[in-house]
Amino acid sequence: VGARGVAVDITDLRGAQERLWIKDSAIACSINAIVMADLIGKVTYVNPAFLDLWHHTSPKEVLSGSLDQLWAERGKPQDMVTALQERGWWLGEAVARRRDGSSFCAQISATMVTDKTGKPICMMCSMLDMTERKQAEEARRASEERFQAVFESARDCIFLKDRSLRYVHVNPAMERLLRLPAAEIVGRKAEDIFGAEAGKRIREVDLRALAGQSIEEERTKVLRGEALTFHD
Repeated sequence: VGARGVAVDITDLRGAQERLWIKDSAIACSINAIVMADLIGKVTYVNPAFLDLWHHTSPKEVLSGSLDQLWAERGKPQDMVTALQERGWWLGEAVARRRDGSSFCAQISATMVTDKTGKPICMMCSMLDMTERKQAEEARRASEERFQAVFESARDCIFLKDRSLRYVHVNPAMERLLRLPAAEIVGRKAEDIFGAEAGKRIREVDLRALAGQSIEEERTKVLRGEALTFHD
């Protein structure tokens, strides 16, 4: 005799599902290793980047396990959880432990996920492997120390200038040559030390160097009334 139907507007539901899908996709595709845990620290989700970084082949190897199993430092997970409970976030570094026993330094950003009322739902951590960065920092520090040792002990006069051609750093050999302490050289230009004529020639060379040229030459400069020949 007819038909009866019920229509329900699911626009908002569709929108919410799409937003949730976008968020889930972003987490899954993130290059950061992401792990989520419930309020007692039991792992509930890991993304592919986490599996790759921790050398796991399947989420099943991690899910339902404790956050404690991820770290080589005792007490670190509890410190993190305490901070999340007290202020809702934690930033820092920790030594992570993989399933094969190897370890690496991880940079961690952790946050407490809450519902609309502010009630905690779960914890989420985003992590990056800092091993290469740490190694690069150590290599840079060692390089700087070697440079400083050469800079300080060299018999040659060595200096650094900024782009306005003011001295920003001079070594002890240059202090001895000029008979001036570094404090009276730094911040000044060549013409302030060698005079206007010599300063003009030095400026021309400096500008060529700033333009990318490599320059080697001999010049005579007058210091304290004495003509000295320099190989620059």
